[in-house]
Amino acid sequence: MRSERFRIQNPGEGPLDIILEPWGRQLTLSPLAEGEVVATGPDGGCLEIVERLGRVTIYGWPGSTVTVMLDGKEQMPEPHPAFEIPPGRSMREMMRTLLGTD
Repeated sequence: MRSERFRIQNPGEGPLDIILEPWGRQLTLSPLAEGEVVATGPDGGCLEIVERLGRVTIYGWPGSTVTVMLDGKEQMPEPHPAFEIPPGRSMREMMRTLLGTD
């Protein structure tokens, strides 16, 4: 089992959208706020992170779950399923194929 955690900050003056894929979950980080992203899943995978103006998309890996913590509280406490994808593809590639976006 593998686990990754990192701090996420919104240094800007406007809101920062955080999107968790492949679950399609979104939350907004207020200006100057910060939190922690925690991912857990099988060995052999890792998070992929795409930053765009006003948005950060975080892609889990096959079999993983991803949680965002703000002020010590999980922001999306309802369970979200671990996804499986074809061998040799990343979750980001799979979502790009399905949705045509990045």
